[in-house]
Amino acid sequence: ARNLSAINKFSKSHSDLDTTFLLVPNAVSIQEDHLPYLSDENDQNKIMDSIYKKLESSVSIVDVRKDLKKHSDEYIYYKSDHHWTSLASYYSYQTLASSFKLDKTKKSDYTIYPVSNSFEGTLANKTGSLKIKDEIDIYVPKAETDYVVTDESTNKKSRTIYHSEALETKDNYAVFMGGNKSLFHINIDNDSKKHLLLIKDSYANSLIPFLIPEYESITVVDPRYYFDDYTRLIQDDLITDVLFMYNSNTFVQDTSLADML
Repeated sequence: ARNLSAINKFSKSHSDLDTTFLLVPNAVSIQEDHLPYLSDENDQNKIMDSIYKKLESSVSIVDVRKDLKKHSDEYIYYKSDHHWTSLASYYSYQTLASSFKLDKTKKSDYTIYPVSNSFEGTLANKTGSLKIKDEIDIYVPKAETDYVVTDESTNKKSRTIYHSEALETKDNYAVFMGGNKSLFHINIDNDSKKHLLLIKDSYANSLIPFLIPEYESITVVDPRYYFDDYTRLIQDDLITDVLFMYNSNTFVQDTSLADML
């Protein structure tokens, strides 16, 4: 409730910005047929519906449930980890593109690289390994886009969002963005005049590659680690669009988003 109230107040006080909310369903609501017999899970769809109803009309809603459900028999969630896969991010980007008036893409527009076939994620860490290993793929656009990523926590710059060294660690998912940090700036060499502020949890990390070609800059904030004045970012980075993006499980438990806003 605090998060929803904060987002509503944000959209009213920044009415000159296009504010969008993307709440990602977890595997429990998209692949519920994989649950154990008679399992007593929360109805996540009802929870998501109630969240959407509490948002002001000034906040655009991107609901990816229907499109993900069409692909529920595909590899869209890791088995050993709580995140969605790059394939799910690809499908969801197509839904987001319609709302954001961005260019939709096809799988043939990307070279898909399997960078790990031995990923054991957070669920395996909690329950003990059952020798289930996941594959991590990255989608690299065939039409190359030059960009520079600045990790503001270390002031290190990179020409890629991918961190191959993470594949040698336990957290293979950190191949995207090098993991969760407070603030990244991505400056892109293209003709776009749009500047995105992405306020997110870790689910967004694998979606960012699909967003990069569409913006002149992307400012990436993780409220769990960001304690400065975000309004300064809106002014300094010439923000035109704002995307709040969380997975459902995190959003209903998170306290940092409302604190930051």
